[in-house]
Amino acid sequence: MVRKKVSAMEYQLDDAEQYSRVNCLEINGIPEINNENVVETVKTIAKSLDVALTEESINACHRLGNKQDGRKRGIIDKFTRRFVKEELLQRRKVKRNFNTSDIGLSSGPADTININESLTQNRRKILNAAREERKELCIHVGEERQSIPEKNRGR
Repeated sequence: MVRKKVSAMEYQLDDAEQYSRVNCLEINGIPEINNENVVETVKTIAKSLDVALTEESINACHRLGNKQDGRKRGIIDKFTRRFVKEELLQRRKVKRNFNTSDIGLSSGPADTININESLTQNRRKILNAAREERKELCIHVGEERQSIPEKNRGR
């Protein structure tokens, strides 16, 4: 009984935390520059995706985590309105090969810019587990296709 209540409370807490992220996006793949203005970087990304973004549309914007050598920290962006977030997400999906050269930040090979919804730690674990399962399933399906005798293929 107590375990069920704790589990239900954990679910409600995760649900509330996820709802608090409803206007948030995480942007990864952007190289970090000393004394950078992250808001301007996000505005440049939006402009490259043909999304009109003003500073007033951004509630909060900063790098995630502590600075470490060799690691590109992501950017979290909380918008004042959900439709701005949705438009950026949609435009990024349409522009398949969006990378740092599209925003003028490639000094070497261009890095892919990923834009995703901000997920709670628990939901991120679930998503990663689902991706691993899908990867495993694809590997197994590929192995099965190879084992089908050639005369039976295409039926």
